[in-house]
Amino acid sequence: MIVGEICIATNKVYTIMNYLAHLYLSGESDEIKLGNFIGDYVKGNKHQKFPDQVAFGIKLHRRIDSFTDHHPDVNECKQILTSGYGRYSGVVVDIFFFKTSTCIVLVKLFDASSSSKAIFTFSDS
Repeated sequence: MIVGEICIATNKVYTIMNYLAHLYLSGESDEIKLGNFIGDYVKGNKHQKFPDQVAFGIKLHRRIDSFTDHHPDVNECKQILTSGYGRYSGVVVDIFFFKTSTCIVLVKLFDASSSSKAIFTFSDS
């Protein structure tokens, strides 16, 4: 039971971090953000049914995923972790990179105000 709950919680965190990373990489356009946000759910050439900027966001989502999935450093990390995590090594690498990218996004989103310092102090503990 606990293992199942951990898997569900991990999947939720992974999903949130994935969305944050994709939204951050979308730039300022709300339409591109929307496309990048729904990119996992629009299959095949169905992106052509969307307005141009939303379709661009969907294609951007696919390019981001492809870039990270095929990057030599990511593949090397997966190989290193395969002995300990087997077929889940890719998931472990994704979670690590999404956690790291989420921290970078948060640093860039929050300025040096006292409220952001409290967030970073809390998350460091």
